[in-house]
Amino acid sequence: MTTLLPQSFPSDLKLFVGNLPFNVDSAQVAQLFESAGNVEMAEVIYDKVTGRSRGFGFVTMSSASEVATGRSRGFGAGEFIWGAREGC
Repeated sequence: MTTLLPQSFPSDLKLFVGNLPFNVDSAQVAQLFESAGNVEMAEVIYDKVTGRSRGFGFVTMSSASEVATGRSRGFGAGEFIWGAREGC
């Protein structure tokens, strides 16, 4: 997993992940998405003032097929809830 150097990835490889618990960090999100394929980057977004997680982030996969695999498993959807989709 690459997290140190900023890189430019096509937008179709990036997934939005919402409704994350505030105690989840980028490494935990990356670990979850590794079941769908190679994670290039995972980032939980934090509030600049409080330093607290804002409850969402982004995951960048290596290929479009890995993005599709992640989505088919319920990852990377706006209604994502840590480990499952709402209503399932």
